[in-house]
Amino acid sequence: MGGIGKTTLARKAYDHLKLRYHFDIRVWITISQEYGRRNVLLQALHCISKHTNIDIKKDYDVKDDNELADLVQKSLKGPRYLVVVDDIWSTDVWDSLRGIFPDYNNRSRILLTTRETKVAMYANTISPYEMNLLNLEKSWKLLCDKLFGPNDCHPPELEEIGKKIVGKCQGLPLTISVIAGHLSKVSRTLGSWMDVARTLGEIISNHPDKCLGVLGLSYHHLPNHLKPCFLSMGGFPEDYQVEAWRLIKLWIAEGFIRRPGSDKSMAEVAEDYLEDLISRNLIMVRKKRFNGEIKACGMHDLLREFCLTEVELTKFMYVETTNIVSTVSAQKHFSFQKNYGYSAIDHCNLLPSVARSIYLFPDFMFRVNLEAFSHFKLLRVLAVFHGNACFRSFPLVITKLFHLRYLQIQCNDNPPASIVELQNLRTLIYGREYGYTTLPEKIWMMKNLRSFPTSLKRLTLAGWHNFTWKDMSTLVMLPNFEELKLKDHVAILNVWRLNDEDKFQSLEFLLFCDINLEHWEASSDNFPNLKRLVLKKCKKLKEIPIDFGEICSLESIELHNCSTLAEESARKIEQEQEDMGNNFLKGIDACFEEQSDSISLFEGRFSLKDRLG
Repeated sequence: MGGIGKTTLARKAYDHLKLRYHFDIRVWITISQEYGRRNVLLQALHCISKHTNIDIKKDYDVKDDNELADLVQKSLKGPRYLVVVDDIWSTDVWDSLRGIFPDYNNRSRILLTTRETKVAMYANTISPYEMNLLNLEKSWKLLCDKLFGPNDCHPPELEEIGKKIVGKCQGLPLTISVIAGHLSKVSRTLGSWMDVARTLGEIISNHPDKCLGVLGLSYHHLPNHLKPCFLSMGGFPEDYQVEAWRLIKLWIAEGFIRRPGSDKSMAEVAEDYLEDLISRNLIMVRKKRFNGEIKACGMHDLLREFCLTEVELTKFMYVETTNIVSTVSAQKHFSFQKNYGYSAIDHCNLLPSVARSIYLFPDFMFRVNLEAFSHFKLLRVLAVFHGNACFRSFPLVITKLFHLRYLQIQCNDNPPASIVELQNLRTLIYGREYGYTTLPEKIWMMKNLRSFPTSLKRLTLAGWHNFTWKDMSTLVMLPNFEELKLKDHVAILNVWRLNDEDKFQSLEFLLFCDINLEHWEASSDNFPNLKRLVLKKCKKLKEIPIDFGEICSLESIELHNCSTLAEESARKIEQEQEDMGNNFLKGIDACFEEQSDSISLFEGRFSLKDRLG
């Protein structure tokens, strides 16, 4: 992402003594977003003239671009050169440049820096060097280097507050450098640094050219169809992690996804949008699934600050983060991210009736004026986030919002039969604070509501569901079922016996956590494509089926705080895999050594109610 230190690292390499000795000519070219071929050629010739005794500056103005390109090529023919192309934005620019610097097979090199992953991979399919955000120790070291020099003679009393300051920078060197510049102008006292920690956001916003402006380049370079998707991230609170599947459904419901002439589904196109924004380092991957798929996304705080600035300037979205709701008129998307003793919905009369989406992030269990929804006749998205936000009863007025496409809500009762009047509804995420949710029978008549069984991929069952192992026969029949998690005493019986007919043909990931299972009878034929088995706090389990050693696809077995007998059976499976010549099975020994409840490989919970959409 912008400000992560690409140019700084490239400059250190460019100026490194050994590289200066190795290359006869070094050329530095800065591209940025406004690419001009002539400007690039003049930059190259300026650098070349420093390394040669030939006066090649003569008659620049009277030469056309082709003559300048020919002069560059002739000057580089023979000497070993290093060319740094800094801040390149598109593959077209690379295509235009590569011919200027031909390969003379003399170990010359071209080094590119870019924010665009696809540009890096296009220029060289070998994996590029990816810059990472700094951890806390490296962030603190960078700040100290900037303020106190390489000897790091910082006052000890400032270390704790200093690390708090750099922690808020979230590892971005650009932000740390700006804050270091500010700290250099204030007294080196605990009080002064505490003031900086408290007003960090204001300090950054007062340097728009150094911070937000740098990151803004990435946004302004986006194609138009991606800009609404990026701006919609401003609708989520600071440090919020949104599940990829939820984000995709929101984008579709909002109408942000376009697929003219494409044979892909809306969801597939939305996934492409998400991956594109990630490759441009505008959205960050926060969690991944066991198979590498994106599980949850987020945004760096500095990028979020830019996003909030942009949504305000463009009136794309109204984001309310304080306890005062002001009158708005032009916006169609609304996000209420904090409540202080009131409900934002109580102020819905201040919102325009043409509102398209409303996101709510209440901090507590709240009451609302149910009738406030009635005048949002064009509303497409109504999402009430956080599990403790619960309506006493389902607001019947919602069933009159004919254009509603996405509804996320939690109530103390079941949805009414009249919910079927929402014929445009595509996604329903419905929960109850207590008990089970019973859906109206006619809900299956809703033509746009995705009806989850043959396409179901992932399922988590948690808590006392009175689930019996015989119920598994339903899941066996699902052709695309890849991931199953059973948690927190979900099953009432302690024996699971699978028949020869019970084949989880597509299941790749299986997790048991704190369940009462004692005897598990199964063969490799029951799980022919299982890749990963995770057992946590299964203290009653006597044995993992030994026949699992014959599952060719098995890559790892992980045990955390399980019985000794289960551990021993896992070792036998590992030995059997090795006897078969499969040395890919990993993770068992390491997991045995870490028998701790603190291990958390999988966070979050996807329950059946979340999969109705």
